[in-house]
Formats: sequence, C-alpha cells, structure tokens
Amino acid sequence: MNGFDEPIFRRIPVAFYRTSTTGKLIAANPALANILGFDSIEEMMTTLETVETIYMEPLQRAEWLQRMATEGVILDFDVHLSRLDGSTIWVRDSARAIRDEEGTIQYYEGVLAKDAAARDYARLYLMPGVLHCAGGPGPDRVDWLQAVSDWVEKGKAPDRLLASKVDGNGKVILTRPLCPYPLVAIWDGKGDTAVAESFACGTRG
Repeated sequence: MNGFDEPIFRRIPVAFYRTSTTGKLIAANPALANILGFDSIEEMMTTLETVETIYMEPLQRAEWLQRMATEGVILDFDVHLSRLDGSTIWVRDSARAIRDEEGTIQYYEGVLAKDAAARDYARLYLMPGVLHCAGGPGPDRVDWLQAVSDWVEKGKAPDRLLASKVDGNGKVILTRPLCPYPLVAIWDGKGDTAVAESFACGTRG
C-alpha cells in the first residue's frame, strides 16, 4: 500500500517519497510521478527498480547517503535526475532517515521540489496527532494568518510555528512547535512535555 494515500498527499504539488536503504521506492505521491515523467504512481513503482538508477551524477547519490548516515537529515540538496523520456531535471531534495530504537536506519523519506527556490516561498508543516483539519489528541490551533502576514509583508519566513490545544473552557493545555518538513519536534529530555519550549526542531538520528 502506498504510504501517501491521504488526500492531502495526493493533491499537494510537492513530491513526496519513501525509499528503502537500498534505494527501492516504497511509497510516493502523484507529484513525484509527474516530476519523473510517469503517467501514474503505479507505472513509476513498477518501472523504477531503484532510485539509484535515476541519478545522473553517482557522486551526488554517494554524498546523499553519506550525509544521511552521519547527519540523519538533508535540506535543500540539489540533484540531477533522469526522467522516463530520457530528459533530465534538476530538483531540490530535503529528506530524513527514519531509524529504529537501536538507531539503525529503516528507510528514508523526503520531498522533491522542481523549483530550486521553492523553500523561499513554500514550507510544509505536519501536525502529529491532529485529525482532518482539527480534533484529535494533538495541538490543532495555529495562527496561520499571522505567519503568512509576517512572511509576505516582513520577509520573515516561519522556521517554526506554535501550535496549541485548548480544553472545553478555552484554556491552553498543550503547546508544540511545528517544524518545516522534514524536521520534527524533539523533546529536550527534561522539560515539561506539555510546553513547546521543551522541544526543538531537528531530526531523530
């Protein structure tokens, strides 16, 4: 089953992917198929045996893997890829390594943008524990309007957003930072887990 079956992943124009440590494509959304020149996710999953084969410059793949092993996350990494029709394309890759409890990398997941400047005007923030639009155990309230206003009018890009959850009386009972994908909120190991200040944006690696 594709790991990006939720409607938001199928509609968003940003390419999502998940690959094994050997480069096998495990999951993707339609935007990735479009970037690589395939008509559908199914055609791409069937045809593309490993992502290793679409790197035009093998040294880029070697550097990508080395940085994943040592840093666990890559932001804005420019790569030269081949498409199904034989043409090539430069994309900007941001990804993270997903590890098990023993620290062994299980797989990689990330996003590709055709526009190298995409991060200058677009960021993705996932909201763990939140149902569609609102509800669920996670903090589901964010001042999106202020964030957009600050970015557009003041040039202040949101490196981190504050999300909160309130009880039936309107009292804030939980806050968390929302981090630009592929970064996640990581607890500092000592602070109050209900307070956003106890978390920093980073990667579990």
